[in-house]
Amino acid sequence: MELTLFGESVRDFADMTTLLLPRLASLASTAWSGAPGPWEPHRAALARHSVLWRARGLSFFPSREVDWA
Repeated sequence: MELTLFGESVRDFADMTTLLLPRLASLASTAWSGAPGPWEPHRAALARHSVLWRARGLSFFPSREVDWA
């Protein structure tokens, strides 16, 4: 599996995490299970992960397809 990060626009750690999250969590989930899972449970899992990311001060891309509340 591969996740591409184009670094020419990355100025700091916050830029990097915004580009990686939640894509990195999705990649890890797919790699662990061997195949992409159904969208609804995955979307709920991403929302739960965001609680940890916020607690650690990590920036992430809040897609409108996920209820991040």
